[in-house]
Amino acid sequence: MGRASELKLQGFIRQKEKRYYSVRLKTAVGNVTSEQMAKVSEMAARYGRGYASLTARMNIEIPWVEREGLDEIRREAEDVGLVVGGMGATVRPITACKGTVCDHGLADTQGLGRRLDEEFFGRKLPAKLKMGIAGCPNDCTKAELNDIGFICQSVPVVDASLCVECNRCVSDCDSLSFGDDGRITLDRSTCSNCGHCIQVCPSQAITAGETGYAVSLGGRFGRAKRVGQRVGPLQSPDEVVVFTKAVIDYMEENARPKERLGEMIDRIGINELLRDVLKNSR
Repeated sequence: MGRASELKLQGFIRQKEKRYYSVRLKTAVGNVTSEQMAKVSEMAARYGRGYASLTARMNIEIPWVEREGLDEIRREAEDVGLVVGGMGATVRPITACKGTVCDHGLADTQGLGRRLDEEFFGRKLPAKLKMGIAGCPNDCTKAELNDIGFICQSVPVVDASLCVECNRCVSDCDSLSFGDDGRITLDRSTCSNCGHCIQVCPSQAITAGETGYAVSLGGRFGRAKRVGQRVGPLQSPDEVVVFTKAVIDYMEENARPKERLGEMIDRIGINELLRDVLKNSR
């Protein structure tokens, strides 16, 4: 099976208690089927101590597995479509909020997450790369603390002539108010483009204009936290996939060993990176 450091890269993480390992199971952007859940329960009972844990990146760990059971637990997990792994200097498992079904969600975050996962997960790079997707500016996944973050936004368009002065939007959002002339106005300097005013307006005085993903680059969490830098206009899901490929290709070619995306940006400069990335994502 190899040394502990080699096992960790395979998804077998040695615990404080040296004879035991936690087995990292990658999910499909946080989703598991009922069959997979049943298998996780079964494996936790047979190889561990009867429970599993959820990781910060929406994956599953079965702790208290002895070394002798690692090969077998991998085989059983793969039989139901679960991947053991997601570690090392690779594209890590993608996280996505439940925007697909959430009342606040502005986009199919799960669908985009699966596309990115299928296209890029596990690709080897000079350093690990994490991606997070949020379906609205509430940013439940902390997307801007990922190397590449995507936050869906919907830009409201106001037609004051259609306003019936029901006050639903004004009572819900400080960016909206009635001016001295009695007409509804929007302060775009404070608007987060969350789209909620669009949802509550009964007269279509507020409708959705441009909707897409705001992109940030270079974020990270951990001991050296960093908020990603917003780049470019809002992107459609198709544009997100093409843009992500261009960023990953650039990182593969230009990053130094163990240099995260944000560190590479500090060294090269965001304008230098974007010039090549945008050229290759058109």
